[in-house]
This record gives sequence, C-alpha cells and structure tokens, in this order.
Amino acid sequence: MLSRLIGLLQRWGDLDREYRRDVLSLFEPNSEATLLDVGCGDGQFTLKVAARIGTSKVFGIDVVKENVEQARARGIACYQADLDEARFPFEDESFDAVCANQIIEHLSKTDAFVKEVYRVLRPGGYAVISTPNLAALQCLIFLLLGWQPLPAHVSDETTTVGSPVRRSDCQDQRMPGSHHRRVFTLRALEEFLQHHGFDVEGGVASGFFPLPASIARLVCAFDKRHATNLAVKAHKSYPNGATAT
Repeated sequence: MLSRLIGLLQRWGDLDREYRRDVLSLFEPNSEATLLDVGCGDGQFTLKVAARIGTSKVFGIDVVKENVEQARARGIACYQADLDEARFPFEDESFDAVCANQIIEHLSKTDAFVKEVYRVLRPGGYAVISTPNLAALQCLIFLLLGWQPLPAHVSDETTTVGSPVRRSDCQDQRMPGSHHRRVFTLRALEEFLQHHGFDVEGGVASGFFPLPASIARLVCAFDKRHATNLAVKAHKSYPNGATAT
C-alpha cells in the first residue's frame, strides 16, 4: 500500500525532473567558465550543467570507480576521490562554478568539504549545492507519526530503520557513501555556507508533498522552507570587497 502511494506520488510530482530543472536554473551562462561537479556520478547531469553554462571545460570527482570511468567516457576530466576524506585534486582558485548536486547529505565532514569548495573557487565564482530538506512537509508528517524521516538515515547498513518503508518498497543501497549523514533545513544550509565565508545569493526549492508538480511549483514560490528539495547558490567574495571589472 505504502509503496504504491510513494510510486504514485513520484510519478505524479516528477520530483527528480523538477529539482534538476531548478538546479540548472541557478547556473549562469559563461562560455569561458570552468566547471567542477563534485559527486558527479556517471556524468550525465554534469553535461547538462555544462550545456546550461555553455562551457566545454568540465571536471568531476566521484568516489565510485565505475562512475569515474563512465564520466571520462563522456569527455569529463574526472578524478576518483572520497569527498569525505580527501583534499580535492586541484589548485586553489581553479574554477568559476562548482556543482554539488545531492552530495552534501552523504558526508560526515561537511565543514572540510565546503572549505574545499571555497578553496578551489575563484573570487567571484559560485557553488550550487542541492540537498533533500529535513523540514520538508513529508518529514514533519513522518515525525508526527513517530517515524524516522526518509532523508535522515540512522544506519550505514540500511535506509529503512524507523521508517514504514520496508526493503520491498525501497531497496537498501550498497554503493560507497550512499547513506545520508547530515540533512539540512534551508536556514541551516544558508547559515552553514555563510559561516564558511560564502555570500548566499538565494536559491530554489522543488517538490511539495503531496502536490503534483504544477501546483507544487506555485507553493514553493512562497514556501521554500517545507519543500522536498533545496538548492542554494553561494558566491566566493572578492578580497577586500573588490568587485568584478
């Protein structure tokens, strides 16, 4: 019953397409820009970001060897690294834009991660960070019913502890880093980025349980705090308050 309801809502709301569309909207066209996608997966979405920007200078990092190989096959200069442990394999101020699409929630060392994003960005560059929302309406409903919210995992071995969703409804993932460790609200994500020196420009929200996409889009316009997914855009300031020329 629950699995059928979840499946219906996913098809009806088309949440994956919605949040990816919103994430893409935050990137600025700039054919001279150099892009880094951290946690790039197999590179399919990376190329969509690159197309939105209009650049061919595209780099990626992923922890899974097979993903790295597929991204390289797509023409992305991709490196294998554990974002929770390793320093990014790039020099300071190497990139104009960084994409972190649904990755920060999988990391324990989020401070070190965001410091690395800041380090590799050029002054005036920006990062777009997207993540599930801990304060999403469905999470609040789960809490009221005494269940663990779906985005907030408590185990490294299973994603279903404390949840009404069983293995038959949501297969546990075994890929490295597939479980969620830190889940943010909109306010927490914005203040976290500000703490690490970023100027938060704003962001978008997508999905609003249990509404279909067309209606959810309207609701998210005035209530981002309880949307299903968040995406925040944050700039690295120029030193001493300087501006671009």
